[in-house]
Amino acid sequence: MAIVAQSGEETLRVLLEWFEKNKVTYNEEAIKVVTQQQTQGGSNIVSPNGIGIVAKRALIDEEPLVMIPKCAVISSASSALANIFEDEGLGGSLALCITVMYEMAQGDESPWYGYLQSLPQRADIPLLWDAESLKWLAGTDVGKWVERDEKNVRDDFGVLQTLVADYPLVFVSQNGVRWDDFECFMDTTSLVSSRAFMVDEFRGNSMVPFADIFNHLTSGANVHIESEEAVCLLCGNEFGCEHTEPLDDSDDESEHEDHDDCESHGDHEDHDDCESHGESGSDEWSDEGSED
Repeated sequence: MAIVAQSGEETLRVLLEWFEKNKVTYNEEAIKVVTQQQTQGGSNIVSPNGIGIVAKRALIDEEPLVMIPKCAVISSASSALANIFEDEGLGGSLALCITVMYEMAQGDESPWYGYLQSLPQRADIPLLWDAESLKWLAGTDVGKWVERDEKNVRDDFGVLQTLVADYPLVFVSQNGVRWDDFECFMDTTSLVSSRAFMVDEFRGNSMVPFADIFNHLTSGANVHIESEEAVCLLCGNEFGCEHTEPLDDSDDESEHEDHDDCESHGDHEDHDDCESHGESGSDEWSDEGSED
């Protein structure tokens, strides 16, 4: 996505408006979404004008903090590219990276623009470190993982180039997204690898707005996410949908029409929510950007 100079306050305003429009709600009595002006606070490192969460009072264990409709998440399975991914046999993190890049390329025409404009250009992961910094990892297991991951990412980029060549009218370089630029692909990969959450068996790992603002550090995680993972593998609805219950012929057409109406946003609005709970010391579901 093109980097547009704007204040942290403006970025936050657009994000909060997007939350409201997409029915992402949070406990405003307990927490507050803020811009972060500092570059480091304790063990948390944030970018200038980054977005963070602060507690307004002591939180209670298992206290619900955020409700995020599944139609608000970015998932490759429910994206505008889902049919292409199915035809080409693509999935996993690569499909999600391509989905995020595609939505970024749509600029403010993307249904997720308000969320995407709040993200940094890249996340600080070892894959993006320069050669001098990587010397500190020489001979360690982490150093070996970085070498392995770099090869995998370059292989994925090769797959992407084939896909772009096969669908030139779909993958158009615009709004700062360049499909033939490895660095651009790496930027998106860093965001997905550091922010994606497992949502359910249909959507898989997805970008979950608001959840990725909380603290990701394993040692400092202070929330966990709950979501109904056992859903229909064909549509993502809870079991009891048209694929698991017999329908009259008259109902079948209307059900399919209702499904088509939701495809522009990529999902149904009435799916189960992702719910974020406060929890001290949780390391099962960790998030990023929190100030305790």
